Amino acid sequence: DEFPQIVKNSSDRLLYFPCDNKDGFGILRVRKTIEEIALAETIRPERHISMRMVVFLDKILERAKSSEYLDFGTVKEIGLSIGITGDEIIRKCLNVFHQRGLLVYLSSTEALRNIVVINPQWLVDNLSKVIRDGSVHRLNEQEVESKGLVEDMKMTYERGFTTLDFLQYVWGKQHQGFFLDLMRQTMLLCEWRKTQNLFLVPSVLQTVFVIDEIDELKCTFDFKQSFLPNGVFQQIMCMCVAHSALKVKDE
Repeated sequence: DEFPQIVKNSSDRLLYFPCDNKDGFGILRVRKTIEEIALAETIRPERHISMRMVVFLDKILERAKSSEYLDFGTVKEIGLSIGITGDEIIRKCLNVFHQRGLLVYLSSTEALRNIVVINPQWLVDNLSKVIRDGSVHRLNEQEVESKGLVEDMKMTYERGFTTLDFLQYVWGKQHQGFFLDLMRQTMLLCEWRKTQNLFLVPSVLQTVFVIDEIDELKCTFDFKQSFLPNGVFQQIMCMCVAHSALKVKDE
């Protein structure tokens, strides 16, 4: 199984558990499944964590009182103080903590590998600087204007296209690379036209919108026979646009 950490709805042959908060539909099944998985996890010896790893985790999470994240160099110093050495071993520990939901650590790019998130709210706060309703949750427009980014802001929240300059403004130069890679990896953002440093953020698009005519290949998705959970269609858009960009590069 490529994703062993994902629990599938085998009884309905689905990848998800349909629920309805209004009438409670599906809630009991989810609760029962969680209890069964939690019980199974406690009796699997290969999943046990050593006491040294527990101390390592405690020392990392102690920093949450004053920091939202730690750079990998700081984590290495913490590991060294309790006898855990070597980048590979430390990354394995961080991956275990990540899989158990104790912190957030992604390792697919250099920018992601260098950040260990110990306060998930920090991720939410920064991602919501881009994925938001710009007409309701407004940025400091005077500051945006002083940076010469008014058109960039309008394009982001009205058309779903954003620029490197705007992303650097909302995230800061220090964290731009991290959040850019994070949104790429989670399919919340993809490159539109690399030469223009444009990115598509589908989740910003409104239900009804108008795009310019494109004299290229087009396709239609038909979901009349089923439905997609919220957010999945936007991720499909990112996959298609990213795939299209790769094909253009190959040609």
